[in-house]
Amino acid sequence: MNILSRPEIVVPDLLGNGKSLKQYRGEVVERTRNSGHYNGLEKLELREADPIGYEKLFSKIRGGLVHARETAKKIAASPIVEQEGELCFTLYNAVGDCILTSTGIIIHVGTMGAAIKYMIENDWENNPGINPGDMFTNNDCQIGKPLLTIRPTSRPLRCTTRFSIAVPEYTQVTSSG
Repeated sequence: MNILSRPEIVVPDLLGNGKSLKQYRGEVVERTRNSGHYNGLEKLELREADPIGYEKLFSKIRGGLVHARETAKKIAASPIVEQEGELCFTLYNAVGDCILTSTGIIIHVGTMGAAIKYMIENDWENNPGINPGDMFTNNDCQIGKPLLTIRPTSRPLRCTTRFSIAVPEYTQVTSSG
């Protein structure tokens, strides 16, 4: 479904705070620029208050990403993925910045984040919209040339009804002929 098939235009509130992703991203960039610290955060309160709890949370999330990668390797049809392990899973926040990544080939962590930022800057929130179950792939077979087989795929995640993070997956899918 996209903006052209909706009977009425509804401004989405993916963050649950009345701001668009583009507005929120602009605020994060501004706070970072003004403070010299990401999003104006000079310290991580959870890490300072409960370092063991912080590490446990970090380890569980990272373990989930690594497990997803290892599972994908086991079921992959591509020999590049199955034998060489050329894939990774990464978590990004709502403004397209990397939070955490799995093991594996991580060179495309930046390009996957750039794709999310492109979608934010070009108002994909409204057209085509970001809905539960959506998946976005950011390689164009007309311009990819030698990298046609790279298929970064992003899946937005939500906590209840609010957009929280995106989980792009990078895989190399080799052609058969």
